[in-house]
Amino acid sequence: MVITQENGFDFEEIDAADAPSADSFWWGMWSGIIVVGTVVAAT
Repeated sequence: MVITQENGFDFEEIDAADAPSADSFWWGMWSGIIVVGTVVAAT
């Protein structure tokens, strides 16, 4: 599954086979932090 953001970046959903990939893990972490921060800032 590929989630396309409006800014043009494509983030692939992390699958079990991709778990060892540190880059995917950190992209997921930062994406979550940014989303939470945006939601909190909007309230």
